[in-house]
Amino acid sequence: MPKIIRTCDYPKRAAVAGAGAVAIMAVAAALVLPSPAGAQAPKRGGTLNLATNQTIDTLDANSSSVTIVRTIHEHTHGQLYVYDGKYALTADLADSHTVSADHRTWTFKLRGNVVFHDGSTLDAEDVVASWNRFVKVSPAGKQTAKGVTAVKAADPMTVVFEFDSDPGLFLENISKPHATFKIYPREVAEKAADRALHFEEMIGTGPYKFAQWERGKSLTMERFDKFVADTRHPGPDGLGGRKTAYLDKIVWNFVSEAGAHEAGLRSGRFDMVDNVPLEMKDSLEKEKGFTGTVIKPYSWINMMVNHHNAPMNDLKVRRAVQIGLDQGLIMLAAIGNPSMIRLSPGIAFDEQVWTSKEGAQYYAKNDKAQAKKLLAEAGYKGEPITMLTTRTIDYMYKSAVVVQQELQGIGMNVKLEVMDWAALLGHITNKTLWPKWHLSSMGHSLRHDPSGWDRNFRSDQWTPYVNPEMDKLLDAVGRERDFAKRYAAFANIQKIFHEDVVNIKHGDFFAWHAHRDYVKGYTSFEGFMLWNVWLDK
Repeated sequence: MPKIIRTCDYPKRAAVAGAGAVAIMAVAAALVLPSPAGAQAPKRGGTLNLATNQTIDTLDANSSSVTIVRTIHEHTHGQLYVYDGKYALTADLADSHTVSADHRTWTFKLRGNVVFHDGSTLDAEDVVASWNRFVKVSPAGKQTAKGVTAVKAADPMTVVFEFDSDPGLFLENISKPHATFKIYPREVAEKAADRALHFEEMIGTGPYKFAQWERGKSLTMERFDKFVADTRHPGPDGLGGRKTAYLDKIVWNFVSEAGAHEAGLRSGRFDMVDNVPLEMKDSLEKEKGFTGTVIKPYSWINMMVNHHNAPMNDLKVRRAVQIGLDQGLIMLAAIGNPSMIRLSPGIAFDEQVWTSKEGAQYYAKNDKAQAKKLLAEAGYKGEPITMLTTRTIDYMYKSAVVVQQELQGIGMNVKLEVMDWAALLGHITNKTLWPKWHLSSMGHSLRHDPSGWDRNFRSDQWTPYVNPEMDKLLDAVGRERDFAKRYAAFANIQKIFHEDVVNIKHGDFFAWHAHRDYVKGYTSFEGFMLWNVWLDK
């Protein structure tokens, strides 16, 4: 079998040993290094044409849940705080913030001399007006606003949030990309109120600004020459850091056909695309003039376990399934390219500050003899096991076929029930359908913060599973602000995940963006992040 990356033994992270988020931010920032001596100097100018298989019907990030809209706005708008390259929080438009002793007053100081695309200068009133619109228009804003009693400008560069009680993870919640708490000029936010923003109102502080939108076809943005870079950092860092706009223009082309992506890349119509089949990665990168960038972390493949449906209520049976699977074989069958998969026990990805090796002793064991022994001890006698899967998401079906073969190999009577994605989700979310299945295909995308796992592992919220100790740990992750305490709680969540076989992780997999070799400076973080990209032609 081709070599598959395994990461069950992690180096000790200085960030984990530190006391709190400040230490993490310092370590993460230290990882962003300037270009080595002799490296080619970036060139200014040119137009980058890219193709994405997503499309948009509105550019208002507060009115849309489409991923590409959020991605586009990372280039044009700023937030108070964002996530850095290690998925720790870092200040963006904020200079700093403090929290009162009772945690009910949060004070944010703004960076000075930040300029909007319309030439006005950022001040506290812009933040207040943007917040007021955010909580009216955005579902995330309405949820985040619970407990907020007042938001006011204490002075031109100071914003104060007041709460009726400790708001817990308020900073994490307003900083997540999908929260889209972007800052607009006061006049724009107040005029728009609770309606969607018009194209000409999409005014931000980012390194690029909107220029032209041809609905259903393309969106053009151009460099904002008065952009004020964050000089606290030596270079870009995840969604934060020091950003530089080298390109004159970026043209986002909305192209749904995968074949058109490859054809456009080869013809020179596109410089970068996101929908060339992964099977073509190795061959295309060997061709002169072409290369690509791996997007990781991206997602991991999971198998849900129904703890309420015998025999999966027996830990010995669950453990047999867990240790009896050849996870490398499953991942290779699902994704196809060994360089695009990774065997890691972490619920959080290796690239995140939250990564842990807890429970690694149970992960990817491929011990079929022990699995058979456990099944015999449990008294399993070939009872039917129903596993849900779907062809709608290709990797889920491909992995399920191999899981079925692997479990049949240790003596389990596994039957696949193939349905569309909506029906599969219905079987998981509708408790009256839980008696109809034992295992189910699933995938998990990146969570910026451990609190994002609450629904997945809390008793009977998503997984048919009850564990008060797991609920207590989830409460701690959602309540604590001290990094060391949160890290310890999340590590214990992962420990229970593997020890109790809450679900069974197969492995991580990555995405890939193909591009011409003259596209330089592109890094893999959350898809298209095009600041600091330049063209060597």
